[in-house]
Amino acid sequence: MEPWEIGAAGLLGLLVGSFLNVVIYRVPRGESIVSPGSRCTNCGHELSWSENVPVVAWIALRARCRVCKAAISVRYPVVELATGALFLLAATRIDHWAELGAYLVAFAGLLALSAIDIDVQRVPVSVLYPTLAATTILLATAAGVGDRWDDLGRALIGGAIGFAVFRLIHLASPRSMGYGDVRLAILCGVVVGWHGLTYVIVGLYGAFVIGALVGVVLIVLGRGKFGKAIPFAPYLAVAAVYVSLYGEPLANGTRKIWGA
Repeated sequence: MEPWEIGAAGLLGLLVGSFLNVVIYRVPRGESIVSPGSRCTNCGHELSWSENVPVVAWIALRARCRVCKAAISVRYPVVELATGALFLLAATRIDHWAELGAYLVAFAGLLALSAIDIDVQRVPVSVLYPTLAATTILLATAAGVGDRWDDLGRALIGGAIGFAVFRLIHLASPRSMGYGDVRLAILCGVVVGWHGLTYVIVGLYGAFVIGALVGVVLIVLGRGKFGKAIPFAPYLAVAAVYVSLYGEPLANGTRKIWGA
């Protein structure tokens, strides 16, 4: 990608992040993400376009509603910046627009689902299924444009592997693995499987490693305990993003171990 294209992807991410904030807040409450327009969750003040500018508006308003002066959570700019960073990183690693589009959609969906899971310990299908469908369609488009049907086949197999592995864990221990995570593993398997089936193994294993490390840290800090359920979507998402963008050394190392 050209530098201007990478920059444009980052700016697009900021705008998409603003929309993701709406999704994260409204979907768990069963509210429409289309209407009404963005408004203060405390007093109902409808935000003007200037109050909707990603990150800048939060700073300009000093993290307060212009009307009722209620605090505006720092999550809003964090989600916007995180989405912008994800889009920018994806654009630096992926050269083809159809493939890039698939990963931008997937990363945005993974971010929203992670935040929702942290809030309410749920992975809503109203966000997951459209993300999975759009990601798969865009990857199929990339396969048609670049004659990468083998990659698409591996992506679909990756989704099946993700589902099978997490479904078995869920059947063995329903309390330790929610069915929302089983569904989410399909999307993550597709995202990393496009690059190769070894990436699927690394991605799924990496999610458990990240979850275990964070769990230990929380226990040490006194904010967690053994046996307590934790939102797993963020760990799946982090592993899927990292492995899909930077997982080649890990995948190659895994292949060498298997071949040894």
